[in-house]
Amino acid sequence: MASIDDSSNDAVEFDAGDYDQHENGILTYNGIVQAAKDQPAFAYYPTVLDGARFLYRDNDTRGEFIQLYDRFRGDDEPDVPDSANWKRTIESDHEIDWSKYDAERPDGDAPDKKYELPEIEEPEEETDWSEVEKTILEYFDEDTLKVCEALATVPIQLMFDDFTDCPMVIVVGAASSGKTTALELFKGWDRIFVTHEVTPAAFVSHNADQDDGELGEMDLLPKITDQVLWVPEMGTWFSGDDIERYMRTLSGVADGSGYVKSTGAQGSHGYDGEAGEYQFGLMGATTPPSPRAWSEMGNAGARVLMHGMPNTDDDDELEEQIFGGGDVSYAEKKEIAQEKICSWLRTLWHEHDGEIQMQTEEKDTKVSRSLIKLADIVARGRGVSYATENEEGNLEGEVQIEDRKRVIQMLRFTARARAAMDGRTIVATEDLQVCVRIAFATMPEKRRGMVKLLCDPENGTKFTTKQVKSNLSLGSKHTAKRRMQEMDQLGLGNFEKEGHESRGGKADVVRLADEDLMWLFSNDTDDNGGPLSWPFQ
Repeated sequence: MASIDDSSNDAVEFDAGDYDQHENGILTYNGIVQAAKDQPAFAYYPTVLDGARFLYRDNDTRGEFIQLYDRFRGDDEPDVPDSANWKRTIESDHEIDWSKYDAERPDGDAPDKKYELPEIEEPEEETDWSEVEKTILEYFDEDTLKVCEALATVPIQLMFDDFTDCPMVIVVGAASSGKTTALELFKGWDRIFVTHEVTPAAFVSHNADQDDGELGEMDLLPKITDQVLWVPEMGTWFSGDDIERYMRTLSGVADGSGYVKSTGAQGSHGYDGEAGEYQFGLMGATTPPSPRAWSEMGNAGARVLMHGMPNTDDDDELEEQIFGGGDVSYAEKKEIAQEKICSWLRTLWHEHDGEIQMQTEEKDTKVSRSLIKLADIVARGRGVSYATENEEGNLEGEVQIEDRKRVIQMLRFTARARAAMDGRTIVATEDLQVCVRIAFATMPEKRRGMVKLLCDPENGTKFTTKQVKSNLSLGSKHTAKRRMQEMDQLGLGNFEKEGHESRGGKADVVRLADEDLMWLFSNDTDDNGGPLSWPFQ
């Protein structure tokens, strides 16, 4: 919807002076709400749009913008028309015309301080990824190798000449599942910045006790630029008490162009650069995120990808990991693998002079179609649901599904990194297997089993409530029905009340909504038509 000119004649005349404003003349949250209550069309007036942009673009007020959008799309006042399009308008690149207001653009003075990057040493001997795989399998297990494969894409993406966002891979698993072990294998890399915990305030400090000369000395962001931030304990980010602030910060720094904070005590302070100027990578680990964390990630437009680390249930495998290897201790095993990974990354760096150039993927190929479908799984799988049960026990309410473009790019460059690991400059379908594991891990745990059930090519495409309850080991048919209806809301399934009839009577069913998802993972089936293998045998 096009913006409406402020001078239009309406039943209620718009005058920005009638509404609450910041000192710089920009409308506040309350001012925007009141304007939209007076007349919903006011939400599209340039001055009101500027106020919303001001909230959206400051990470400290992003939560107010999300709250504003929730009000606009709700059933109560104000009833803003086409609120989804209004949100897209705010999130566009349209700049605020500060000449209309009582202040200059509040960019603040961005510090210029840059930290000298560690030099990349020459490898003692050239190493390729196949040697890394062999070493990890010799001393650890296949699950550790799969996690390392995903983590390895992070430093590689920092070597791409056309990637400016911050690649982030978080390993998710139960306590003592081996998450930290996999992370530790990368600590030998020259450009790893190690910190065992990190808070949102660490990226750009803003302590009121600091004087002007000290401001910026403790900032993490310039120190990690062009390096990989290594954080083995991120539980507070995904299950703590202040998740909204954590997720907004992570989203704010993830585009690689810097981060600026503004407070009354210190004014504006931070780093405002071009795309990629403050790019860094992140590899971390956490226990499974809380439901609230998934909701906040969806609201803030999370840029993180997850990879699972399952518990080892096989006694023989566990015994081999701990007690196998003869005279080689567990610590020595980690050191050997760490040195092998470091040697491989150094080989890759010097082979390309630190700048890897990849070929662009063509459209209408199995690779391009697969990336779109995998992004659909991520976007829908971690969609934010506002649904509640009605009196009949059915789910009702809206679901917020993120735009797939960003997710496609994240998976696309992950696949490119996997191709580069094998020395190739063009992505092949086998490079997407790591993206498959990431796609299913980057969604709430309680949804994952249902999505797997629908997409597994060895299963059918239709399931009754009884079958869902049995396959997912759920406690009741009521819970199974909720999972089935949730798939319908997310657009991954189609729920049909009493859609199955047998001698025992009628039963509710859920069907896979997009049968291309069944095709996607059918490489190992008798039909052998799809590009990818099902990774969860």
